[in-house]
Amino acid sequence: MTQKRSPEETQRKCEFPGYGVLAGTGVLRITMERHGDATLLHADGEVELATAARLAAELAACSGEILLDLRSVTFIDCAGVTVLVDATRRADVRGGRLRIVPGRAMERLSAILGLAGELHLVNELSLRGRHTRPAVDG
Repeated sequence: MTQKRSPEETQRKCEFPGYGVLAGTGVLRITMERHGDATLLHADGEVELATAARLAAELAACSGEILLDLRSVTFIDCAGVTVLVDATRRADVRGGRLRIVPGRAMERLSAILGLAGELHLVNELSLRGRHTRPAVDG
């Protein structure tokens, strides 16, 4: 005989403890710096389902050389990876280039998914040979 549970009891049992602490807060801050026809984007927070569209819109608004700083991104999921792969391909087709300075979250995901060949990951934050900021994890 099965016992019926109220929706509240079911929800309590399905909760994942600490989810909001590790990921899923939906907070992403993006700042943009223009250097001639090159663009430097800094992302800080989480690139996930709730925030990926915002990053996609920011990347779509850029052209030419784009450098995306993900060192302050604490979490990235498959929605974020999709945005990065699409933006990289779009930049290549348009004759530009998207380079990504990964943080720890992106480095782990890139290694797991084997994205090194698909994304242009770089170790330093520079546009056209000009160093803009020290490349240290934040």
